[in-house]
Amino acid sequence: MSRKLGACHFAVNQVDSVLPKSQLGKAIQYLLNHWHGLIRYLDAGHLLPDNNMAERHIRPVALGRKNYLFVGSDRGGKAAATFYSLMASCKNYGLNPYEYLVDVLTRLPYCNTKEDFVNLIPGDWVKNDVEH
Repeated sequence: MSRKLGACHFAVNQVDSVLPKSQLGKAIQYLLNHWHGLIRYLDAGHLLPDNNMAERHIRPVALGRKNYLFVGSDRGGKAAATFYSLMASCKNYGLNPYEYLVDVLTRLPYCNTKEDFVNLIPGDWVKNDVEH
């Protein structure tokens, strides 16, 4: 029997021999209800068997959640959210946040058009190969 079907075969054989409300019964029912989704990554090589990457990305938000409650004001909360979003974008583009901010804050006073400002957004900053 293939490894792909082994767990499902086990669950089907055990489903009637355990109490449905027991931990094992709930686990078996979950396995049976989600079987096709659980094995989907075996058929598609680009899929991962877990969501660790997503978990890693939201970890800083989860860890700082208590601190974000006390930013002082709604305006302070919006400023903090904007800053954290900007730093996350830098990280996604592989930018050094310090170098990015030094360059952007140096250029900001000279921006006159909407395009000038848009070019300072991390994705456009990298794409337009701004001299940094």
